Amino acid sequence: MKTIKNQIFNNFKNISPSEIPFLIKKCIYQGFTFPDDLKFFSEKTYQYIDEFKLLHITSLLHSFSIPIYRNFQLFTTLSNRIRNQLKVESPSVEQSIKIINSCGRLHYSDSELIETLVGIVKANIETITTKNLVSILHSLTKLRFPDVELLSSLSLVAAKGLEEISDVALANLTIATSKIHRSEFTGNAELLENGRKLMSQLLPEIKSRSSTSSPLDNLRHVIALSNMKHLITSELDLKECLDKLLRFINCSVLYYEHLILLFECVKTLNYTNEDFVFDNLVPSLLNKRTEHNATAEFDLRLLKCLSGTGNLSRSSEFLLDQVLENLSKKIWRHPKLIKHAFNLVNTTEADPTPFLKGLQEYLERSNKQLDSGATAEIKSSMQRSKEEWNKLELLIESSITLKQLVTRRNEHSVARTNKQKVN
Repeated sequence: MKTIKNQIFNNFKNISPSEIPFLIKKCIYQGFTFPDDLKFFSEKTYQYIDEFKLLHITSLLHSFSIPIYRNFQLFTTLSNRIRNQLKVESPSVEQSIKIINSCGRLHYSDSELIETLVGIVKANIETITTKNLVSILHSLTKLRFPDVELLSSLSLVAAKGLEEISDVALANLTIATSKIHRSEFTGNAELLENGRKLMSQLLPEIKSRSSTSSPLDNLRHVIALSNMKHLITSELDLKECLDKLLRFINCSVLYYEHLILLFECVKTLNYTNEDFVFDNLVPSLLNKRTEHNATAEFDLRLLKCLSGTGNLSRSSEFLLDQVLENLSKKIWRHPKLIKHAFNLVNTTEADPTPFLKGLQEYLERSNKQLDSGATAEIKSSMQRSKEEWNKLELLIESSITLKQLVTRRNEHSVARTNKQKVN
């Protein structure tokens, strides 16, 4: 393998600059994507950047997007070269699409360049296939392109050709649509109407493809639907679609964080299917749970899901016990999450004693300040506890006093600085 690599890389010594982008493309497609390989390719790109035309730069950007190479300086150099070439060359529709999609994969955005390329796409919309239109929408939403009205109108065009796209592309379109028609845009009547039209077309298509789509793509549909709940006018249609999607989501093949996200989406959608949650989702969470992935952040999300589940199964109660025990030990590494943790402990009416003991130890060794919101939740937990917490009360009062002193000191410092500026 090393001999083959050396032979291929030696070719860079004997070719013209115009051939370099295509040899880089060949190398990357053949799997030469180790850090040293990509560094070598980027050095060749820098060396001949001023000799590359638009065709070459487009090919290079696309090639570097395949292994998702992280090199902001390189992409800025390529982007600047593209903008310079646009002054002397007009990009084709195909080149415009390729550049947009490459930037989307790399999560690299040059707003001036992207706006120019989107203008070319818009002017040639009738010639663009549904497949390419979906990939453009997927990329532009990744890049947070600001013109949501334009994206909404493009998504309506894409929805006319749903039968032409693959299951993966359908999931990409659903995710893109959920980013375009977010709930905060409900005040925009046209955007809201477009979103509802899209949902009326997407729901039947998602439902009909649930049996052939992968578990991950079905999960992506559920995520998108949870973000577009405000666009759904028929609860029955939503339930039927979710029934089909969840029937074909095999939780055992999903990652732990995917399972937590799925749990959150099910709760957001108010989907009540105890068989799925208790017999499929929760056992998979327990099976995938490890010391490494059982973080405080994940456990707070799980606790929030479990807090509103109603009557818990035995496996759910076991998961809840694990989450509470783990949080009572780990939450102190994340002071900003203390308020949220005590709020959920109070909501679930869990025994606050381990958390209060942990808080007392935390305050004794750290002298950290507590905000008023956290203090209120903690005092609520203390009232529910059967034990006396006199020492903890003193520590909390000391924390409040310390915070007040720090605030006053900062105010005096600001006032002194302002006075010096005036003088």
